[in-house]
Amino acid sequence: MKKIKHILPKESYFIPNHSILFDIETLGFSSKYQPIYMIGYAYSSNNQTYLYQLFSESNDDEINLLNEFLHKLHSFQTMITFNGQMFDILYIKNRCKLYDLDVDFSYFESIDLFLQAKKLSKIIALDHYKQKNLEEFLGIHREEYISGGELISVYKKYLQHSSKEDLDMLLLHNYEDVLYMIPLMKLLHYEMNLKDTSNSFNFKYESDQRIFFYKEVLTDFPVTIYYETDTMFIQLKKNIIQGSLKLYQGTLKYFFSNTKDYVYLTKDEMILPKQLADNIPASEKCVAKKEQCFAPCEGLFLNLFFTDQSKLHLQNEKIYQSEYTDKKRYIKIDPDNISPEWLNHYLSLSIPLLLLK
Repeated sequence: MKKIKHILPKESYFIPNHSILFDIETLGFSSKYQPIYMIGYAYSSNNQTYLYQLFSESNDDEINLLNEFLHKLHSFQTMITFNGQMFDILYIKNRCKLYDLDVDFSYFESIDLFLQAKKLSKIIALDHYKQKNLEEFLGIHREEYISGGELISVYKKYLQHSSKEDLDMLLLHNYEDVLYMIPLMKLLHYEMNLKDTSNSFNFKYESDQRIFFYKEVLTDFPVTIYYETDTMFIQLKKNIIQGSLKLYQGTLKYFFSNTKDYVYLTKDEMILPKQLADNIPASEKCVAKKEQCFAPCEGLFLNLFFTDQSKLHLQNEKIYQSEYTDKKRYIKIDPDNISPEWLNHYLSLSIPLLLLK
């Protein structure tokens, strides 16, 4: 078994304390029959970042490779992988069973960068979420990309001829997979910043029915993102979340929940409480339908993105719609007197809901 050591500048390739990042190379997708022939891993310590590669030089090396990796793994608390939850971790676990090696991954916190990236699919519109696609999104471009599947034949050829050219190709692919996972960790900044509540939003109301908002967050977003609905605009840039809420000005309807207490007057096209309609001829009234039981209200309205109003402490607030079947919900507000604390709470809940899956 070969063990190759690389030292990287920590300021450029920092990995959080007590965390190890790793990637495996296999001879296929069946962990029962096809072995792991390489494991690359990286971690930061003492102002350096170390990247190691464990490489099997024969079919008998796999158990040594696994033992070496497991011994190192237990020095850490957090595992960072790319699609490791579905592949790398399960594959290692199954290969260890074949050798009666004791491994318990439940001890570790696990961060899967692929799953984290999928949470961002509303704001990162990519055709695919492979590591290569995400690297390109962050501005990382490999000179030549060869997939792990393409390298299976290269490894088998290496076992027969021990070609340095083949070895370099195999090592380079794994090295770059591990190396570029480090900057991919910046994708975690999106969710971390969007859910950060340590700072509050600042607000400014403009006369064109817009409320502008702004706040600083913990760390820079790796790539500027713009997101827009018909009632909200959001920009994520550097260490700033900013944007605007577009209020609706006009007439909306408050629909009554107790529709059985009303009748509909067909001649006047209006509803009336049952107890007031006893003297009206039956031919001029009928059972009120849900879409007919409403009170119109004129004013400025704020769009709600939550179906559960209790999260916004709105249990006693009237909820307005344009029509009964309309999925959009609004509350009536006075922008000059709205509570900044409540508006901050509204944005802190609404923005992650809109931008994260």
